[in-house]
Amino acid sequence: MGLDNFLNSLPIRGSGYVVIPFGFTINGTSDWVYEEEFGVRDGFAWSPDGKSVSYFSDKSGEYKLYIAPADGIGAVREIALPNTKHYYTPSWSPDGKRILYTDTDLKLWVLDVATGTAKVMGNDPWMVPTRTMNPVWSPDSRWIAYVKHLNSLYKAVTVVNVETGQSRQV
Repeated sequence: MGLDNFLNSLPIRGSGYVVIPFGFTINGTSDWVYEEEFGVRDGFAWSPDGKSVSYFSDKSGEYKLYIAPADGIGAVREIALPNTKHYYTPSWSPDGKRILYTDTDLKLWVLDVATGTAKVMGNDPWMVPTRTMNPVWSPDSRWIAYVKHLNSLYKAVTVVNVETGQSRQV
């Protein structure tokens, strides 16, 4: 990846916009595409191989996950989600086979990219004082670690095995 491509790939936040640095054309230009113009909500994520970008959009009236070719050539894949919640922060697994994200009910979802099937892998029972679980993938794509509130409202790190669904506090 050249320096220009790297700089263009950085999400730039400030005025409420996220810059999407790939070749979609809006209003006759493929220069800078902003989330409001493109219908992208709550960020986007590059696939590990750099060939795709995933993002949520409600342009169809319901939130869906989209996987678009990063070069702007080819069809954009639209994946219907299991319910009508608001979704946040897509994150590709390092092996590129899955995408994790969270929803407004503080559920942690994992979507199989090949099948488009999503399942709940964890949750946070308390929405106070923050709404974020900060999920992250393990380098081998087998585990997800996230922050979960305990009934005492203290926080604990929980890990979940993506294959078995078994979780434990660490």
